[in-house]
Order: sequence, then C-alpha cells, then structure tokens
Amino acid sequence: MFPVAGGVVVAVRDALTRESTFMLRQAALAQLARHPRMVIVEFAPPALVAGRDGALLDAVAVLTEIAREAAAVDIGLCLVVAPDGVAAVTGALDGADLRELFEIRPTIAEALDSPP
Repeated sequence: MFPVAGGVVVAVRDALTRESTFMLRQAALAQLARHPRMVIVEFAPPALVAGRDGALLDAVAVLTEIAREAAAVDIGLCLVVAPDGVAAVTGALDGADLRELFEIRPTIAEALDSPP
C-alpha cells in the first residue's frame, strides 16, 4: 500500500492465491476505514496470470465486497490493470455479472485523473 494524492493504492504484486486474496481484502478494508477519497487496487501482471486455478474468481468475490463497502461510505474505488490483463479481469467480472461495479484504468495516473 502507498498513498497517492487523494487516495491510497493497494497493490497486488504476487500471484493470486487464497492467502493473497485474503490479504487484499484485509488491506483494502483497513484503508476504507481511514476514509480516503479513493482506493485504487492495482493488479500487477503476475497476479493475473500466475495464480492458482479459480484465484481470479475468488478475487472477484473480494472485490465485490470491497466495492460495496466503498459505496456504502461514498469512497471511490478503481481497479488498475495493465492492458495485457484487462481481458482476464473484465472476463471474470462479466462472468459474475458485476462489471458495472468497477472502473478499470490502465495506470494509477489515469485512475487519479478520472476518479469514479
């Protein structure tokens, strides 16, 4: 995690696993409790391609919880996914019929320039 102007970034750098997904949940909910203007969840490419089978679907469930918590306290939430990972993320979100809950941007700078 690291602060940015107007918010905080929760970075997922390693392969998605049950443990890393749990850590994402804990970190994001802890940041929401601090009431930043926006929480940005950044997925590095290894998180999207090297995780165990079904890890991205587990992450979708966690992201959905985070999105609902953020909306309940009026905090913006944005996902940052490099262009080569967007198809995996949007596919998982579309498969769960949850795409409309999330803004997806390719960089942190773009997330900050056009907050949700």
